[in-house]
Formats: sequence, C-alpha cells, structure tokens
Amino acid sequence: MPISLTLYGMKPEEVMSDIYFDPQFVRLYAAPDKVDSLELPGFRHTSAVRQIPGEELEDLEIPWGYGGPVARDDDAFWRGIGEWRRRQADRGRVAEFIRMHPFLNPLAFRGWFDQIRFDRLTVLVDLAEPKEVRHRNYTKGTRYSLRQAEKSLTLRRLEVGEGDLFRTLYETGLARNKAEDDYFFRRDHFETLLAADWADVRVAELDGEAIAVACFLHSGCFAHYHLSGGTVHARKKFAHHLLLEDAINRYAAAGQRWMHLGGGRGSGLSDSLLLFKTRFSPRRIAFYTGGIIFDRDAYGRLTRDRKGKFLSYRFQPTPDLKDEDVTLRPASAGDFAFFFRLKCDVDNIVWSGHTKPPIWLGLQDWYDRNLRIESRSIFIGTCGARRVGYVYLDDHGATLEMTLGVATSEAGRGVGRRLLALAIEKLVEAGERRPTEAWIFEENRASIRAFETAGFVRDVARPPRNFDMPFLGENRTQYCWVWRAAGTQGPRQ
Repeated sequence: MPISLTLYGMKPEEVMSDIYFDPQFVRLYAAPDKVDSLELPGFRHTSAVRQIPGEELEDLEIPWGYGGPVARDDDAFWRGIGEWRRRQADRGRVAEFIRMHPFLNPLAFRGWFDQIRFDRLTVLVDLAEPKEVRHRNYTKGTRYSLRQAEKSLTLRRLEVGEGDLFRTLYETGLARNKAEDDYFFRRDHFETLLAADWADVRVAELDGEAIAVACFLHSGCFAHYHLSGGTVHARKKFAHHLLLEDAINRYAAAGQRWMHLGGGRGSGLSDSLLLFKTRFSPRRIAFYTGGIIFDRDAYGRLTRDRKGKFLSYRFQPTPDLKDEDVTLRPASAGDFAFFFRLKCDVDNIVWSGHTKPPIWLGLQDWYDRNLRIESRSIFIGTCGARRVGYVYLDDHGATLEMTLGVATSEAGRGVGRRLLALAIEKLVEAGERRPTEAWIFEENRASIRAFETAGFVRDVARPPRNFDMPFLGENRTQYCWVWRAAGTQGPRQ
C-alpha cells in the first residue's frame, strides 16, 4: 500500500506552499548562522548550519517552527532526500535535527530518518467549518472572555516602522514567562516580519494604549499563530482571546484551509499556552521531530554514554531510571492525552497496522469506550510526574491477555521491564491462577526480552497469528508467550 507523504487530506504541493518551507523564512530564523538549501524538481529542503560547541564540526537543524524535506511525489522525495544526504556527508556535517511540519506523514520518512519522535500535541482549527460551528467549538469560558474583550479593546494592524512597539510587547511577555535566550531576536527581525507579505501583526489597544501583540503567518492553504506577547493588562482584558478570534475569522474569510495554533512552551500536557490554544478547537494533531546522521563515527563519539535526545551532545545527560521511580495505576479519562501521544509513536503506528497517525477525536471515542469495558483493564505507568507507558489486561474467561506499550522517549531505560513486573505483582496479589498470554511479533526482540524477564515463556504448542501490515507491505507473525503463577502447569517450550 502506498504511504501518503502528507496528512489530513492535503496534497503534497499544497503543503509545499507553506511559508515554513521557504528558504527566506529559514534564513530569517537561522541568522546569524548560514543555511543550506536544496531545490530539485518537486523537492525542497532548507536547514540552518550550526557549529558544534567545542568542535570543528557542524550539524544542521530546522531553526524555528516546522519544516523538513518536502516533495511533490515519492520519486521526487527519494531523489531529493538521497541527494541531500550525499551532500551533507560530502560537506562533513555530522547530523541534522528536523522539526517536522505537522502535515507531513512521519511514516513516509521512517526509512530515511535515523530517528523520528513524537514531540508534543498541537492545536488545529478547521477554517472550512462555518463560523457558527467554530464558535460552538470554543469553550464556554472562551466565549465569555471574547464578549468581555470586545467591550473594552480595539484591534489594529502594525505597520512597517513600528518594530520597536512589536519588540517591546513581545519581550514583555517573554520576561513574564522567563523565556530562554533563544526566544529573543534582534530589532531588525521585527521590522522584517512587519514588511513581509506572508506575515500579519496585530495589536490590541486599551484606551489607545497597545497592551498585546500577535503575529500570524499565512501562505497557500495555511495560517499559523506565530508570536505573541503583552503586558499584565492583556491577560486581565482577554486581549489574546480577541486577537486570535479575529485572526481565525480573517483567514477563514480569505480562503485559508487550516489555521495551526501550535503547541505549548514545553511538551507537558498541562502547559498553560497549550491549554489556552485548546479553548479554540477540539482538534489536536501530533508534532514530530526527526534526525538524520551523516557521519556515524563522529556522531557515535559525540553521543557516547548519552541517552535520549537526538544530538544529545547539545544537552545534559538523561538520568538513569530507578525501579522505585516507576508505578502502575488504573487509567482514567484524564490520561487520554498521554495515551494519544504514545499511540502517535511511529513504531506504535506501524505495529498497530496503520499507515498514518491517529485522529484525536476518533481515538478519544475508542479510549472512552474501552475504559467502560468490564473485560478490559487499562493501567498507566508513571515515573514521578511523567507518564511513561501502559498495560492492557484483557479477561478472555479461561485466560488473560497482557499488552504492553512504552513511550519511545523511554526506550532503553528499563521502563517496559519494570511495568511488566508491576503488572505481574498485581496478578499475584489478586491470587490469579489463570494463564496470562502475550502475543508478540517475532521481530520485536526488545519486547520478547522484557516479557521473558517478567517470567513469560514461549508456548510452542499455540499456532501463530498472522496480521496484515500495510506499511510493511506484507503479513507479520505473532507468537504466544505465557506467564503462569507458581504451582500451575506451564506451557511446552
């Protein structure tokens, strides 16, 4: 089955029209560093070139927003990404970190990227919906906030020459949120945005005084909520509610198809900026990051003894996991956002038999129904305040079946082993005597090792199960492993 390069019904050429893929946009956010850009028939990719601290080596990254290799069709993509990899290897670059555009299908890149990770949830507004439908999708509190804002605020567009006001309001918001240095820009950056025909900057004024600013990007089928900031009065007067509502209505009237609001300041599910954006739309979509290694020897040397993030030599090492840090508890409705994130992991998508990430509303309906099924128990694994995986336990009458899922970000840290041990503890404490089965794909060696460590043994008497795997282009086989309580008869091995 062909794997679509793009998502949500958008054609590749429509996604290519987004300003995020324009080299001039990448240059703006790469400065003062240079960029490397490749344009071939039906293919384009631009990335910032960065010096590696303490080294005479370079790597690359998408500097801001979203990007990635984008192509009109499969042939153009294969030619383009192959040439890009050869070029970077020839130029001695070590690796590249890619902030993938949320309308690119991560599964289409699985064979070309060395790493693909779900990063965070983002919020999408469907501009094709009638205004009254969009308005109904706002939370009740948001509709109230808009009514209050309309009573006291006026909006106007900032013009070229007002970069200082733009910068002041933006940096006022950064200071209040204790933002990192990477979020601050030079003065000419703001004037460039004001002059760009693909950017639109609006301010909210209270009694003639500007108290909030928001910058939006627009090109092709897309609009984006890009930058914002404001004074303490902006929050009290709901200025950002009004700025965002105004932009949504303007871009819908202009014929844009989607407005992407982005995610939070961090990847946390309780991030205040993410929660603000979710007030305007029920649609959540996944944002992925990708990594390509061009020089494996250099990358191996730089990342030795470091785990976790791609380009880990640029970050502090991830601390080792302690068994006592991991717990297992019953799932609740409030765990759905994490569950969605885990189901967006690329390997989870592939081995679940799908060819693209799940749809938020559809998976939410499935999750809510499964929480109410008496024969299925869903448990969530946590490490401190962080959710790290899940365990299903299905009651089939004569047997139980256990299924394990671990976030890709936790791979190699012993999370799966610990979650299985905790699940077995629950069975022992309950006095469970029935056999517990686990069906595992023969290629999933990490999962097999984890289940065998937990006491599961292969039941060679059970015939395997075959599954159609569209992404892989053929069937894959699962075999049965069984755990039995002490004193009960085990399977043949």
